[in-house]
Amino acid sequence: MLLFCLLLLLLQKSRPRLTNTQFSEAELKAIVEEAGAAGTYVCAHAYTPAAIQRAVKCGVASIEHGNYLDEYTARLMSHRRVFLVPTLVTYREIVRHGTAAGMPEVWRSGSGGSCKLVAKVGDAVDAGLRSLSIADKAKVPMCFGSDLLGNMHPAQAGEFELRARVLPSASILRSATVNCAALFGMKKLSRPSAAAARPGSVG
Repeated sequence: MLLFCLLLLLLQKSRPRLTNTQFSEAELKAIVEEAGAAGTYVCAHAYTPAAIQRAVKCGVASIEHGNYLDEYTARLMSHRRVFLVPTLVTYREIVRHGTAAGMPEVWRSGSGGSCKLVAKVGDAVDAGLRSLSIADKAKVPMCFGSDLLGNMHPAQAGEFELRARVLPSASILRSATVNCAALFGMKKLSRPSAAAARPGSVG
């Protein structure tokens, strides 16, 4: 239900939440500084170029979602080696099962506006696939994520299926293995073994 509530907020036509950057640069820098002091890093849930750029410039280590990534922002992420964690399967599952789980097909805002909510969520899948192509071309390191909740967890492997529409197999495998290790600071696991690096192997 938490994800559904978040999506309701994001998709209100009377308040276009996707365009909100939310935190100021000063706030983000303070968050990153405090995380560093605690020996950890910051990930940001961001969709638009403006929000992603602000997070990247303030030192965030990974961007969750990133569905509306553009080429300039992808190059910025690649240059600063900021990870992208797409979560496409959750949108697909909401389109398939959201109504049965209690999500309204049509969202009506307090100001009288409305939109076809389930269909709108489906748009995020197409946008996300475009962002994957852009990220791959710019050599943005990607990690595996799903963002699924509750009874949708069995669909987790569907994230691989969706990514396979636009990404090479090697990139998908790295996103679920060595790239995650690199983001988590697991240095020994972030380097492929000599066997995996042999000519003809996936890597």
